[in-house]
Amino acid sequence: MTSVANTSPSIEQALLASGLLDEVSVRRASQVATTSGQSIVAVVHQLALADDQKVVEILGDQTGLASVRDEDLPSTPIAIEGMNSAFLRRRRLLPLGWQGDHLLVGIIDPNCTDDLAALSFAAGCAAEPRLMSVSAQKRAFDTLYGASADADKPAQESEAASLWVDDAQRMRDQSGAGPAVRIVDAILEHALDASASDIHIEPLSDRTRVRLRIDGALQTVREEPAHLAAPIAARIKVLANMDIANRRIAQDGRTSLAARGRPVDVRISSVPSAYGETIALRLLRREKHLLDLPTLGFSGSLLSIMGEVLERRRGLFLVTGPTGSGKTTTLYAMIEQLRGAALKILSIEDPIEYYFPDVTQVQVNEDAGITFPQALRSFLRQDPDVILVGEIRDSETARIAVQAALTGHLVLATLHTTDAPSAITRLVDLGVDRYLVAATLIGVTSQRLIRQLCPHCRALRPPNAHENDRLHALLNRNGPFEIGEAKGCGHCNGRGALGRLAAAEGFVVDDVAREAMSDTSSRPLLEAITARGFEPITVAIANEAAVGRVPLVEIDAAGFA
Repeated sequence: MTSVANTSPSIEQALLASGLLDEVSVRRASQVATTSGQSIVAVVHQLALADDQKVVEILGDQTGLASVRDEDLPSTPIAIEGMNSAFLRRRRLLPLGWQGDHLLVGIIDPNCTDDLAALSFAAGCAAEPRLMSVSAQKRAFDTLYGASADADKPAQESEAASLWVDDAQRMRDQSGAGPAVRIVDAILEHALDASASDIHIEPLSDRTRVRLRIDGALQTVREEPAHLAAPIAARIKVLANMDIANRRIAQDGRTSLAARGRPVDVRISSVPSAYGETIALRLLRREKHLLDLPTLGFSGSLLSIMGEVLERRRGLFLVTGPTGSGKTTTLYAMIEQLRGAALKILSIEDPIEYYFPDVTQVQVNEDAGITFPQALRSFLRQDPDVILVGEIRDSETARIAVQAALTGHLVLATLHTTDAPSAITRLVDLGVDRYLVAATLIGVTSQRLIRQLCPHCRALRPPNAHENDRLHALLNRNGPFEIGEAKGCGHCNGRGALGRLAAAEGFVVDDVAREAMSDTSSRPLLEAITARGFEPITVAIANEAAVGRVPLVEIDAAGFA
């Protein structure tokens, strides 16, 4: 007899009610599951719609089934007469061992009653299900029974072949070879576990080096034999539908993947080098909590500025800063807050880094004639309320964005400047009349990402004379100050830093600031916004350093030496 918990309401309803999936994602997963005949849990994993472990938690709450723990996994395969590993893998049933007269079975879908009944019949005893994630079950199958047949087959074919049809076919076969698949999966999982923003795979003369950018710094995390560079590169290019046969030109691609069930969008760049293709992957996480504005680390004054902007329904708001400072994430978090306000929201981006289910997002495609200016002109005929511009990078885009703000739309955009007040000069340099900038601009912020000391190994000490003088000069106040130092521990992998904070400056344009913008000198504007409480980024970083949360050298690292 098979013991299965009641699974009403449906898995789809449970995932929707929990907020883990939205209605669009549920419909998409249900359609794929119906068409393919697969479990919806497996489809959610394959489409990278949600974190595997969170799905297990929700299903556990829904059904009351216990979850499989690491210590529950057997060290050797559990033999059941009449059941081979292919059947078990295909039906996603992992025998865990016996508990009394029950066979414990790891499952991913509580609705697999027929498959459990078949296993129970073959085993001659009741099958008691335990929930486990899709990725955990796959790893267990690979450990106990070897890699799946689908993963092994291309490798066997490539070893048997003596002649290659063409270079593309050879590279496809290499990309499906077991080592390349496993290495790429392991690299991606390591990168996500370490919260890396980028992966660099670099072929050298004697080895293939893999480095991760963690909290802004590159670290070597593994090295592979030199001959694996080509299969690894081919595997990644296949995932992104890039041209694997052409290794002599630079290429760009993107794909959506799941590592341990965690959804991630990946932007991929390949560049030919002396020893093969060097691959760079930018990881763009799709977890919803990353788009929660209050959790991004901004001060209360900056959140107040953004909140004031979000209440407006016309005008231009700019987020400035260097590449990699989190500008797009900030704009996405603002869009996330606007989505529930019954607004027509359109965006033009290059590339789209996060997909919103109810926002019209357009990807720049110059080959197809879709550019920032062309899209903005079309947007104005779409009756929008809010327009997001991924980047104002030329005069035509700047003029149309200002025109859109002037004609009654809220325009959110990024711009490359060193600080917030410089945004006005930058727009003027791009050909926008100064009076139009003053008439449309409603606010500007500028931001940097700064390394945060690991709280687990951080120690505080009084500042020395030099540090005290510097903090006093920046903050215009006396201490007490505390300097933080971190030697490294297991939590931060010996780095002494764990995560990054957003340090920012900004201001809302009021009538006084608007009048000051008419002056070609920046001094009147700086005086106007300072009187309202504007503080430069250096003060934001110094405030964090004064309580030991970040190292004082972050002021120099952020470009404010």
